[in-house]
Amino acid sequence: MVGENLRFWWKTGHFVTGNNDKYLQPLTQKESNQPPTGPEWIEMGKSCPKQTTIKATLGKSSVKIKASNFKAGTRIQMFRKKMLVAENVIAHPMDICSMHLLQADELIGPELIILWKLRKSANGLTIFRIPESLQ
Repeated sequence: MVGENLRFWWKTGHFVTGNNDKYLQPLTQKESNQPPTGPEWIEMGKSCPKQTTIKATLGKSSVKIKASNFKAGTRIQMFRKKMLVAENVIAHPMDICSMHLLQADELIGPELIILWKLRKSANGLTIFRIPESLQ
């Protein structure tokens, strides 16, 4: 998903994105005219620190997730104990702002949420569901 000046919010089991007049839960396709409110909601992506590596816990083990640009796009890789266990490509090079391994919907298992920028006001997100075999 990409748009002008998108904003992002998360609380356990829910993820919302939107701009000034329309808000969407991309994993469930639920729409709203109001942004999420309340202390349990965390707004994400206010800045773009260009975070290209994170370490997280997945199940009972640690994983390292890396993003790197190449001519045709952005490569996302997940490593467990230095072994590549998952890889995907976003078909456009972009500035990765942050990556988050979160419980973002009602289904069991986490999602990898990647927030990125294409230019000054165009930003977006990519969501990867983590397969059960990696949890």
